Amino acid sequence: MKSMLARTVCGLSAALVLACGCRAVNADARDVEDAGVTPADDGGPLPDAGATEADASEDAPSRLEPPIVRPVPGTAVETVAGSSTKGSLDGAGAAAQFDNPVGVLVDPSGALLVTEYDGGRLRKIALDGQTSTLTTGLFEPFALVATDDAIYVQTDRDRNGGKGTDTGTLWKIALTGGAPELVIESLGRPRGLARLADGRVVVSDRTRHTISILNPADRTLTPLAGSGAPGFVDGKGAAARFNEPYGTTVLPDGSILVADSRNHVIRRVTLDGDVTTFAGDGKPGMKDDADKRLARFDKPIDVAVDVAGNAFVSDRGNFRIRRIATSGSVETAAGDGTQGFADGVGTATRFYGQEQLDVTPDGKVIYVSDGNDGDGQPFHRIRRVAVP
Repeated sequence: MKSMLARTVCGLSAALVLACGCRAVNADARDVEDAGVTPADDGGPLPDAGATEADASEDAPSRLEPPIVRPVPGTAVETVAGSSTKGSLDGAGAAAQFDNPVGVLVDPSGALLVTEYDGGRLRKIALDGQTSTLTTGLFEPFALVATDDAIYVQTDRDRNGGKGTDTGTLWKIALTGGAPELVIESLGRPRGLARLADGRVVVSDRTRHTISILNPADRTLTPLAGSGAPGFVDGKGAAARFNEPYGTTVLPDGSILVADSRNHVIRRVTLDGDVTTFAGDGKPGMKDDADKRLARFDKPIDVAVDVAGNAFVSDRGNFRIRRIATSGSVETAAGDGTQGFADGVGTATRFYGQEQLDVTPDGKVIYVSDGNDGDGQPFHRIRRVAVP
C-alpha cells in the first residue's frame, strides 16, 4: 500500500458545490516540456507498440458509441482543500491555497501530504482540515512516499535548480518538515515512489522507463525491471519494457503495480523482476468497463491499493477515477469523462489536471491531487472521493 493509515477519514458534507470550468483538450504542457517534444508532437496518444492500421480501423466503429460505464454505487466527490486561486496561504479547506498540486499521500498519522509542482512546497492537510507548510524551496517536486521516520520527495530539478534529462533528485525530509537532505541524484524523472514492507522504496522512472529499488539505509538504487528503452514487453528484469511508467504501489502480496502511462495499461512487477500486464488492453481510450484485461485506459497516471487488493487508478486521459476490483472487474468511481471541475455524485463529477491519488486501507476514501495540468489554468485542489 502507498500509506500505512489505520483510520478512515470520512464525513462528506450533505451539500456539495457544483462548479464547472471545462476544457476539451488535454494539452499536458508539463509533459511536453519534460519529454523535450513540441506541442505538435504531443497532440495525441503515442502509437501503441505493435499496433497496425488494421487495428485502428477495427476499433473505429466502437469509438462512435459511448462506452458502457459501470459506476461504483454511491460514490461522492468533494474538495478537501484549495480552490481556483493559486497561492501559498495556509488555512482550512478552500481558504488554503496551492500552486499546482501533483502528489498526494496519506501519511502514517492519517494526515495528507501534498507536493506542489509549481509552488515548490511540501504541504500537510491535518485531520481537522487545516493546511500547513512543511517545506519550501523544492525545485519542481512531484512523487513522495513516507516511511516510519521520514518523507522522501522527488524533484525534477537538481540541488542547484538545473533541469535536464538527468537532474531527477530524491530528498529526505523529516516528518515534521524542515530542510530537505539530499539522498540520490542524477536520475531521470521518477514519477512513482512506494514503500515495500521491509522499508525499501520502489522508484518508477518515467524517462528512463525503469523500475528500481532504493535502499534508504545505504542510499543505493538497484534496477528491478525495464531495459531503459521505451516499449511494451512483458518479461523479466531488463528484458521487460515500459513506456513512461508513472505512479506505483504495492499489493498485499508484496508485488508492485505500475501505471504504465504511454502503454495505457497497469503492469505488475514481482520482487524478482517478473513483469506482466495486470489490466488494460494496451490501446488508449475509454472502452466499456469490463474484465480488467479487456478494459481500456487512457494514459493512467497513478495507482493505489487498499488492504483487500482493490486497485484505484487515476485514469488521466479519461478524466476518471477507476477501480480494479479483486474480482477482476473494472468500474468507474468518479468522473464523467470531461475535463473540468465539478464536485457531486460519482460519474456526474469532473477533474481537470488529476495526477497522483492515494486510498485509505479500507478503500472507503480516495484522495486525488487535481492541479492545473501544467497549463497554468486556475485549478489547484485536493479532492476526496467517498466510496460506500
